[in-house]
Amino acid sequence: MKQCWTAVLMLFLAAAAPGGPLMVADFDGGAEGVRVRESVEGSVRFQLREGDKRGGFLAVDFTRGENAGYAYVYLPITEALSKSAAVHDGISFMVKGDGSETFGMIEIRCDGYVNIFQAVFPLDLTEWRRVDLRWDEFFQINDGVREADINWEALDVFALGSRAMWNSCSYAIDDVALASIEPRRPRSAYEGMGDLAATVGKLKEGAALTMVALGDSITYGAKVPRAEREEALYFAQAARGLEERFPGARVKAINAGIGGDTIAEGLLRIGHDVAARDPDLVTVYLGANDAFYDLTESRVRHTASLLVDKLLETTDADILLLGPTQIAEKPGVPEAYGAIYAEIARERGAAYLDLSDALSMLAEADFKRAFADNVHLSAYGHSVVGEAIVDFIVEKAAR
Repeated sequence: MKQCWTAVLMLFLAAAAPGGPLMVADFDGGAEGVRVRESVEGSVRFQLREGDKRGGFLAVDFTRGENAGYAYVYLPITEALSKSAAVHDGISFMVKGDGSETFGMIEIRCDGYVNIFQAVFPLDLTEWRRVDLRWDEFFQINDGVREADINWEALDVFALGSRAMWNSCSYAIDDVALASIEPRRPRSAYEGMGDLAATVGKLKEGAALTMVALGDSITYGAKVPRAEREEALYFAQAARGLEERFPGARVKAINAGIGGDTIAEGLLRIGHDVAARDPDLVTVYLGANDAFYDLTESRVRHTASLLVDKLLETTDADILLLGPTQIAEKPGVPEAYGAIYAEIARERGAAYLDLSDALSMLAEADFKRAFADNVHLSAYGHSVVGEAIVDFIVEKAAR
């Protein structure tokens, strides 16, 4: 459904020096043209507010339930973006968060709503701060379409949004401007993360360790009988195996798998599904759906790099990238993605384990038994992956 509010939103479309700052939304005068679109009524609200030293600002509130679906607050700045975004590095705005780990999200649609791009920003601070998002921090989210850049000349909407299965969140936004923004430096892990030094240290000390498994339907447990999932999935088996190999260690494994997720969709969930759990170790097992959609290696490289950077920004956890396993209908594609993950791990200083190699070492009959279908692991396949993770960490501990 759609709702419209009438007031005055100040749009600054005056000429500006190419690449120089250009204010496109200042809410001191009202909110003319701001509107919401939601799949379930009551999923999102906005208010024009005044207070503190900022004058007028826009406050948004996303109320998420089990069946909340999508929710958007559209800002009427597409004309300004169409004219000037291409000569600026990105978008800059002030945000006052709600103190939660849930991300705020911006969505851009263009080319007749065919191509969709998203970026996330933190809401953990309850004081005003400036957020700068370069256009290269936006990633293409829609599946089954060709790789594309943002087409400013065919821009459809610029929106604040929230996805299904997200947490509720609220925040205020003000002073939206196009700006020159310095490139972000790639985030680097601490020295020793490639060897999972912090994880190994905790295990050797017998300390409590929280492991979050970020993934898709394989991680969720598709094709494994529901009654067996708590014990049978790879991360649960890895947790038990680590406790056996490191007497006294206590490993808590958390399932952060969502069926159908691509790498980009996993990135979007890092705030509330990963960072909020305060993990010591994060395993990332994504890429099967990217392979099914034939997403290009350049797109995979972009989103996977952003995902690792976002994990480094929002957690103090060790990161273990798991190379995606084989898919019969897409021979060689997950393996190619795995090579990209390995390169990103080297660049960022994270750890990498190639699961395709681990499965390829099985006898032919066991390899077939490891899959419940041509994509999803069977309970036996999960045990193979869990054991590979344990062996990998034990090897690091022996160095």
